[in-house]
Amino acid sequence: MSPIIFSLVMNTLKHAKDDHNDSIHNLHKINLSQFVDDSAIWTTTKKYLNKGILNIQSALRTIEQWSEEFGFKINPTKTQVMIFRDKNSKLD
Repeated sequence: MSPIIFSLVMNTLKHAKDDHNDSIHNLHKINLSQFVDDSAIWTTTKKYLNKGILNIQSALRTIEQWSEEFGFKINPTKTQVMIFRDKNSKLD
């Protein structure tokens, strides 16, 4: 029974991401991929890198709230960030 309950709870992360996307207006949406207890989020922006970074930071706060609500602990040593940047993108 516990794997089923775990799967049901992990599925609520998608709902938290959807709620986050519904709350932002002028930013690109956050995407989510999940495999068991591993997750990845990402977004894209064509010009302004800082706006993308702020959007991801906001999504991470949403995930932090979700994890506290359901009793999950995010392991900071397994958490990584990667930025892929076009040489023409602006930082403001």
